[in-house]
Amino acid sequence: MKRKLISEPLFVHVAGVLAIAMIGIGGYIGCVSPAQAAQSRIGSLRASLAAASEEESSLRRRQREAEAKLRSARETLASRGVTLLPLEQLNATVDRVSRLAADCGVVIDSLSSAAPIEEPRFRRVPLRLAGRTTTKGVAEFMRAVRERFPDVTVRVFDMRSDVASQHASASVQMELDWYASKSDK
Repeated sequence: MKRKLISEPLFVHVAGVLAIAMIGIGGYIGCVSPAQAAQSRIGSLRASLAAASEEESSLRRRQREAEAKLRSARETLASRGVTLLPLEQLNATVDRVSRLAADCGVVIDSLSSAAPIEEPRFRRVPLRLAGRTTTKGVAEFMRAVRERFPDVTVRVFDMRSDVASQHASASVQMELDWYASKSDK
């Protein structure tokens, strides 16, 4: 009988230990594990938020830089004040282009204009230039056209030379566009 008394308290103790173990496991599964998962998710979200914040600040910086460039370009455009001349000024424009070419060392073989092309806000007059010069001369001419004639653009450029020297003569063909005002005022 003594043995029975000893086994009952042992059974109660074992049952108590098992109950406590089940409560511990249940508590871990029900509380600790979800809390760890939530902490892990929070850490991941914080890292994503930090990366997104960094990207946002980078985009804002790039936006400010782009806006500054746009303001600068608008100021430059406003200060340049491109005024389109009437179509009657075609001969004067061809003369100005030919003088500039000569000043830059371009020997003109031909310079002609084509019929004006009507655009919604202006007329575009194609000019064709053929001549001979050096690579330095043509570079100087193209730079001068851009700086001095805001109403003239170089649309097509072709240079052919057999010699790779900077001072060797080469044949040059260009198609320029002169932008004239829509009205003939």
